[in-house]
Amino acid sequence: RATDSPEFFKMLVLVIHALIQLNSWEAIRGIGVWLKNLTAVTPSPTNMSTPLWVTAAEAHAKGSFESACESYRKALELLQPGNDGDVSVMEFIINRITECYSNLCEWKEVEDWLHRTSVQFPHTYDGNNIDINKIQALSSFEEGDIGLLRDCLENQLDSRNWGRDPEVFPLWDPMQLLNTSEILLLRSATLQAEYSDDDETSSITSD
Repeated sequence: RATDSPEFFKMLVLVIHALIQLNSWEAIRGIGVWLKNLTAVTPSPTNMSTPLWVTAAEAHAKGSFESACESYRKALELLQPGNDGDVSVMEFIINRITECYSNLCEWKEVEDWLHRTSVQFPHTYDGNNIDINKIQALSSFEEGDIGLLRDCLENQLDSRNWGRDPEVFPLWDPMQLLNTSEILLLRSATLQAEYSDDDETSSITSD
């Protein structure tokens, strides 16, 4: 059947991802109902009768990130890496869990998750979609480690030119603009902390 093909699942995860970005949880629920109506005779991990990952996506679109993470993880345990359809769903789940942790500002969890998936699912994990330096920078900022934060930001591709050269990133990409704004705010925080330390040192020296 066409609904059992890898191409079907590739298109399905793209559609559901787009609906998550639109916060259209009702539409995702509708897809879940539609999938249940396509139940195959013999159940399987990606069988339409138990689309746990779709239920997780619904929670994700609602903004219930903790609940979504829990359901995504359960769904991931049911998948079989050797199945082409499962691979598409697996990639989707791994990336969505990363998004959920990021939305919760659980940066240490993001780091641990990325490391675990790169080891556990080496053929599925795509680190090219993740800016690990940004994640480490945000984690360092929360922990107050300004030195490590500065190092992470310096490792950012073209980070020294961001905010100075309008050609560094496309102005039509809102996600890139948001990402750049976050990096610039972190750089500002780093500079402010460094200036504060210099002022304290100067004050102690003068005394």
